[in-house]
Formats: sequence, structure tokens, C-alpha cells
Amino acid sequence: MKDVLVTTFSNTYNKGANLQMFALKESIESLGANVGFLNVKLREKHNIKGMIWKYVNSFFAFCFRKTIKLRYTKYYKSYDELLSSPPKADIYIVGSDQIWNNVLTLSTDSRIYYCCYLPDKARKFSYAASFGSNEWVKTPYDEEIFNSLQTFQRLSVRELDSIEIINNLIGNTDVRLDLDPTLLLSSSSLDKLCKQEKNHSSSNYIYCYMLYQDHNINELLDVLLKDNSKSVKGHSRRGVLRVKDICTIRGWVKNIANSDLVITNSFHCLVFSILYHKNFIVLPSHPNREGRLLSLLNLIHQENRYVNNLSSIHPSLFNDIDYDVVEKFLSPYRESSMQYLKDILSE
Repeated sequence: MKDVLVTTFSNTYNKGANLQMFALKESIESLGANVGFLNVKLREKHNIKGMIWKYVNSFFAFCFRKTIKLRYTKYYKSYDELLSSPPKADIYIVGSDQIWNNVLTLSTDSRIYYCCYLPDKARKFSYAASFGSNEWVKTPYDEEIFNSLQTFQRLSVRELDSIEIINNLIGNTDVRLDLDPTLLLSSSSLDKLCKQEKNHSSSNYIYCYMLYQDHNINELLDVLLKDNSKSVKGHSRRGVLRVKDICTIRGWVKNIANSDLVITNSFHCLVFSILYHKNFIVLPSHPNREGRLLSLLNLIHQENRYVNNLSSIHPSLFNDIDYDVVEKFLSPYRESSMQYLKDILSE
């Protein structure tokens, strides 16, 4: 049985990061390999309000990771420590999530997430990695990063923009587009997350989950919810998070699973809306980071569900999504993504 070491955001409070880690672990283990995660901590800066939010959600994330029984390497404090004593594995996988977003990783050391610390002969692969942006963000380590990327056996990314970035950086045209691992979750894996029985009496609500807010988003929410008689969970009509809506990772999944409609600008909230066959509306995300949302909507032919201004609000947004059609679009990508993971393990 082969040992696979995954480098991702494996020690953070973000709900999507933890769920994609769970999903990739489930997918690789289903193929008969051992999975471990590189134990480094992403350094993040917050104001006082953000620190409180971080500590609450860090506790929820810690509890979640404990229940899914992750296997970690020893804790590495720095890139130099990794370089002097890299963890041993048969296969190294980088991904998924925004692990190539240099704005997020530079304070830790971006080189970690490109496996620059490993020898060139190491069997390195990426899976559905994301730059989180439509352009390359320069680092002091660009030359090392470009050299490391060229030693990867195969490269897989999550968005079309990421393919273009890699082509521009290293002239590599052999880059795959694969699904975020959460989209590979089986029904049994979803049951592990949320043993949910459909309760029609409690599902008559709209779940709003916003990772980014500005005046435009608040205005869009006001119009979308203006004539609605259903209750709203997650955020108020002005986009403000209420204390009663703070929840665990499993609680967050359950909120999506039991809702009638989801309004979000979170990539992974969109993913779980799709997994649970929910009607959804997608609002703008953080500027220059909308590519991941648009790429997924384009893949399932639901671009009309994206609302970025008042003129794009139309009655059909509230129509039921035909998930038989959506699944037909997703199915070949799921098969291709799983086959890629099988190929990695067999090469």
C-alpha cells in the first residue's frame, strides 16, 4: 500500500479548506492508499473582530479534523526545517483549494505549497490546485517555484484561469482541469458529514452565506429577499452575520442540506449546494477571485445563476434547477478526476 503525502491548507479554520481535505482523503483512501497531511500552519492576519471569529472557528475545525481521523507529519515551523528534513512518502500531492494563492501563503512561505523543499526526483503531482486569482502574484521565490513546477510529473488545476497562468509561467500546455475533491464525495461520504433526513417542515428557509461583503452585495441581497416570505439563515438581509448563525462545520453542511434556496459567494458553499441538489444564486466574490465560481457554473451550464448587478436579477433565478442535466455535465469530470488519481497511484 502506497503512502501519499498531501500538501494543502491542513491546519486552518476555513470550512471549505477542511471539507476539501476530508474529500481528498476519502477519494485517495477509496483507491487503496494511505493518506497523510503535511503539518504546517498558514499564518493569517486579522483585526480584533477577525481574531475572535478565527478562534471560534478554529475550535470547530479542530473538532472536525479530530472526528475524521487525519494522519499528520510532525509539525514543521519553517521552510528551512522542511528543506533539511523533508517528510518521506511514495507520492506527494499538492492540492486542492487556493494553495497556490501567493497572497495567502507568502507570510508562511509560498515555496512550501509548490514542494520546493523536495528533490527533483520526488514523485510530485498537483490535484485541482488553485491560484485563487486570474493572474500570477509575484514572490521573492519565483525562480525556485518555477523550477519546482517543472519537476512535477503531472499538473492538475481547478480553474481555466489557472491553466493559463501555468502556461504563461513555464510554457507547460499539458495541464489538466479537475474537480475540487468535494465534488467527488460519494453519498456514503456525505452521510459521514451529515446524516440528514429531509424534513420538509424545517426546510422552508433561505440560507445566505457570504465570505465577502460590500455595498453592492448588500443591495443585491435586499432586492433578492425583498418580497420573500421565507425565513433567512446565515446572514441578515443586510449581509450581517448573527451570533445565532455561527455553526460547526457539520452544522454548516446541514444548513445547506436542509435549505430551500442558497444564496452565496463561497465556492464550497456552491459545491455543497450542488451536492445536495439545492436551488442557488451566486453573488460576486472578493474582487479578482470570481474565476473559481464562474468556472464551476460554466462547467454545469448554470451561468444564469450568477448575479453581479441589479439588472441581472430575473424571475427565473427562483426556478428549480434540473439536476438530472447538471449531473450529466458533472459525471464525465468526476470519472476523469478519479481516473487521474488512480493513474497517480499506479504510475
